Amino acid sequence: MPLSIQDEHFNQTLDLLKSVPATFPVYLVGGCVRDLLLTRKPDDYDVVVAASEALAFAGRLAQRCRSRVVSLGKGSDIVYRIPCRSRLIDVIPMVGESIEADLHQRDFTANAIAVDVRTQDPIDVCGGISDIGSRTLRMVSEEAFRKDPLRMLRAYRIAAQLGFAIDGPTQTAISRHAWAIASSAAERIRIELFKLLRCDQSLWAVRSMSDRGLLGALFPEIEAGRGCTQNRYHRFDVLDHTLMVFAAMETAWNGPLDGLSESLGAFAKSLPPIDRAWMKLAALLHDIAKPIVREEDLDGAVHFYEHESLGADMARAVCIRLKCSNRETETISTLIRHHLRPFLLFDAERKGQLTRRGIARFLMACTPLVRHVLFHAVCDHLGKADWKIEPGEPKFLAFMDRLDNVWCRSMKTAEDSAGFPDKRLLTGEDLIREFGLRPSATFQKLLDAVEEARLADEIHSRAEAIDLVRNMLNFPK
Repeated sequence: MPLSIQDEHFNQTLDLLKSVPATFPVYLVGGCVRDLLLTRKPDDYDVVVAASEALAFAGRLAQRCRSRVVSLGKGSDIVYRIPCRSRLIDVIPMVGESIEADLHQRDFTANAIAVDVRTQDPIDVCGGISDIGSRTLRMVSEEAFRKDPLRMLRAYRIAAQLGFAIDGPTQTAISRHAWAIASSAAERIRIELFKLLRCDQSLWAVRSMSDRGLLGALFPEIEAGRGCTQNRYHRFDVLDHTLMVFAAMETAWNGPLDGLSESLGAFAKSLPPIDRAWMKLAALLHDIAKPIVREEDLDGAVHFYEHESLGADMARAVCIRLKCSNRETETISTLIRHHLRPFLLFDAERKGQLTRRGIARFLMACTPLVRHVLFHAVCDHLGKADWKIEPGEPKFLAFMDRLDNVWCRSMKTAEDSAGFPDKRLLTGEDLIREFGLRPSATFQKLLDAVEEARLADEIHSRAEAIDLVRNMLNFPK
């Protein structure tokens, strides 16, 4: 029986494919069919034809679209891509002698459904339509993971994106083959990982990956936290604490998180998916140095001296290994390097040793990631226990809100001082014009001193900034 899909974009694609002369069957296959059955708009369309006809068919299709053919991959993995009328169409050579044989080589049953373009008849030899109906992700065969271990990570990504459950035998197979994921290309791992972390609900996937050995195979540094006990302030070992911090972040993004101020909560919800993804990765990596630096004194007290500094360096190495962008690498390592600073400021506050200058130095060191660091600190604090049972320390949480307010006020003050680039009261051009200085290392010291004084609420205008520099240089008025 022909498949009836009421989707204008799909029907336009069918008409386009039908208009291309062909004496052989043409099939829509894979994720596009799955998404259409789920009433989701496909990102692109995969078209399968006989291997001997693929290039010629792609060429004729490109002519219809007044486009071009872009060859991707090599040998048996080649794909012919045609950008066409606000959609991407990939023409893929058939694997095997029939479409049925091709479908049996695919990864998951939900992706192993074809539609004959001429008749719109579905071809479902693996039970994919039924699995889509029950929202189940099931492997076509275990051989899929042997041929391409990345499919194990893709299983979690697809399930998280679609709200599917991964069936038991598939999870068991992942446990058996998890070690092989390290052989996959770093670029491919990064793409799948960030797609997973961009999902609103990815905690269950990360927990399952940890239980199945897949997370540890990807990140031995994270797995080293399993069984690494902490000090009296922590209920969990390093690994479970890490997952609780991750959980707090997702809770804040998907609904209210008890203990997170309204202002920081609004900031967290304003973050785009890509920023949420790198923050989740930073959460997974923030304590990876703890198992290395762990010390226990004669009284049995546990310490992790300098774990934030070593952890930042280790996280940088992980990001480089994953082929992350420079921006991702820098933001993740910077957040981890400074993630303890809010706790140290709170400790100084409790001891009566906190100064405005101390807060200003924190704000300067963490710019432009101040609010990211504060949000992470709240989640890190709540992740020491189960915040649903044991609420966080009210004084600490109130202090985080206070730091956030200080930062927001400083930004508002800078914005009100119109005409100053980068929200600073003085620039290098001002130093040249007002004092006749030449660019040198002194420039940065002077500008930093002005910014520190502004953030410490000691100066509020350009005139006051000029007076400060004049005094530092011992220039007469």
